[in-house]
Formats: sequence, structure tokens, C-alpha cells
Amino acid sequence: MVKFEGGEADVPSGERTKIIELAVWLQANPDVTVEVDGHTDNGRSPAFRKELSEKRAQRVVDALVEAGANRDQLVAVGKADTEPAESNSTPEGQEANRRVTFVQRGER
Repeated sequence: MVKFEGGEADVPSGERTKIIELAVWLQANPDVTVEVDGHTDNGRSPAFRKELSEKRAQRVVDALVEAGANRDQLVAVGKADTEPAESNSTPEGQEANRRVTFVQRGER
């Protein structure tokens, strides 16, 4: 999981190690496809959340490719606030929902 600041789509520098580790794993598993899911909290408008989640997913895909992953192994999906990890009723819950997650989809 890669965490984000509110309203931001840039991959935080503190999350780069996770990106590199996943890129190395993808290189070692070239037949695997991974869905990169962008998520948001419930702030702002539905259109903003959808666009932000898509940007988050795409920026993580771009960072993975930059770190050596094969773009063909990655599928970016914007989920907005449809799959919260925690309740959006608290600031801590909202923070937990500002993330990108990875789902192994199987072999290509």
C-alpha cells in the first residue's frame, strides 16, 4: 500500500522504497499482472474523488515503470471512495483511505 496526503496525487518520497520493492518483485515475476487501485477519502465532490483516484493509480504505475517494472503487467484503476479501508467519519479513517493498493490478478 502507498499512502497519500489529502487531495494529492504525487507519490510521497517516503513511499519510494515500497515502489522499488514492488518493481523488483514484478521483474522477478514477469507473468503476473497487478491491478493498481487508487482510493480516496470522502472529501470534495464525487467527480474530484474519481479523478484523484485515477491520478493516484496512474502515478504509482508510472513510478513502478520508472523503477524498472514492465507497464504491461500493471492495470491502473480509480476506485474513488467506493472501497474504504476505514470509516471516513474520523480524520484517522480518512487518512487511511487516501491510498493505492495492489491486487494480483494472476498470470498473463
